[in-house]
Amino acid sequence: MHDEILKRLRESNGVSSVDLARDFLKFINPVPALAERAVFAIIGKDRRCVREEDGLWRAAKPATGPESVELRSMTWRAIHVLTGQDGGKIFHLSAWSVFPEPSPSLNCWLEPMDKLSEDERSTLTSNSDLLFSLNARHEYLNAISLLCNENPVVFLSSRQFNLFNQAAATEGVSVREDVFLISHFFGAAEISLPKPLTLESCYRALFEREPVLSNAGSYGRILSECMLELVERMAGKGIVTLADFAEAQSKAVEAFDFSGKNFSYKNLLDLPQKPGVYAFSAKSGDYLYIGKTTGLRRRTMGYFRASDESPAKLERLRRESFSLTTYICGSELESLIYEYRLIKKHSPVLNSQTDINERKGDFKPINDCIILLPATQENKVMSFWFRRNQKILLRTIDDLQIPDNFLNELDQFFFSKKLATNANDFPEQEIAVRWIKCHEDELVFVPVSRMKDSREIADSVKACLPDVLRMRP
Repeated sequence: MHDEILKRLRESNGVSSVDLARDFLKFINPVPALAERAVFAIIGKDRRCVREEDGLWRAAKPATGPESVELRSMTWRAIHVLTGQDGGKIFHLSAWSVFPEPSPSLNCWLEPMDKLSEDERSTLTSNSDLLFSLNARHEYLNAISLLCNENPVVFLSSRQFNLFNQAAATEGVSVREDVFLISHFFGAAEISLPKPLTLESCYRALFEREPVLSNAGSYGRILSECMLELVERMAGKGIVTLADFAEAQSKAVEAFDFSGKNFSYKNLLDLPQKPGVYAFSAKSGDYLYIGKTTGLRRRTMGYFRASDESPAKLERLRRESFSLTTYICGSELESLIYEYRLIKKHSPVLNSQTDINERKGDFKPINDCIILLPATQENKVMSFWFRRNQKILLRTIDDLQIPDNFLNELDQFFFSKKLATNANDFPEQEIAVRWIKCHEDELVFVPVSRMKDSREIADSVKACLPDVLRMRP
């Protein structure tokens, strides 16, 4: 009904409550006061509908900016992680798009089906499931990584996401951390999150019936159907855009007790929605956790949002964190490298990362090159210098200005026989190069390995700077 009323408002220059009550609520000769109350009860909280001073309802003017996009117009993916009975190993991944209606994006086994118990095998497999292929495992994880990095994604729980993240890390696949959980949508829709939190309990809470789980791939379908229903219910409360959703989530954070900490709800609210690195420290000064994100405000608020799902690690961070330090970065690549360097330097107690030298999968280093991306500062460019299998150097360049010592630095970095390296340099390259492989079509490269001297490199860098500055949002 909301969408039908909104369509009417957009097509008119104002509609009275009496007309809306008669046309949509089927009132016969409605009393104005009663019509007013009835219509307000339905669309009064819908921010797309506005009752103006003349007493008429009109469609609100659309907001502008990246967060004004409607949730239904975004390419959401619901990703379900299916584990065996012990819950410690991922057997299957299913990814479904949510809008305009649920449809499958990926359906794959990560473990041979003969490792399933007899009960699991009889209930989770069918002729419609794809067979497991050891050679395809890395390709599947890369495909899921692309879904996670290029689209907003929803997982059932933080535990499921952490399991997936660990599996991806062992294959050398990098996935961003700022994903959504189904509990975020339950909270925004003001619906109690079921306990225990399972896919079946979520479905029952929303539809009051049991889900039909015909095979492993159907788990992703059920998760996408739950999200679709939650977004519809959020719309009934006026939560339609990404900005509305962020505001609803921030209200849950406002209720958290920040006493005893030297940062507050307002400090989190004032953070920009930009890429960066954040670090929580205990009162002793020891680092608890260091992470990266594509949106500092939403990610840091997520740690203090009221939730019925609170893993022990999260509870400890909420309890022991005393200070929060944030660093705004110009790009996700910059934050990825900065995060790695800080973790290696401070060894936070709550960070658990797979040793990159033990990761599986193929890693092909990139040849000597410079990658150019926007820097945090206005009219500046961040350059990433890659010396194959040796080192990465980050260097800020002013708008269209090549510094006097630039040629000497290029000579020393790219044309010396060998750079002085340390134990962290190769793992750092591996992390960065895996990210680059997923985004290479979007990046500005200067192919140093094909150039004869530092002057040619500098001229190429200077020629690319205007293109990079136009990439700034």
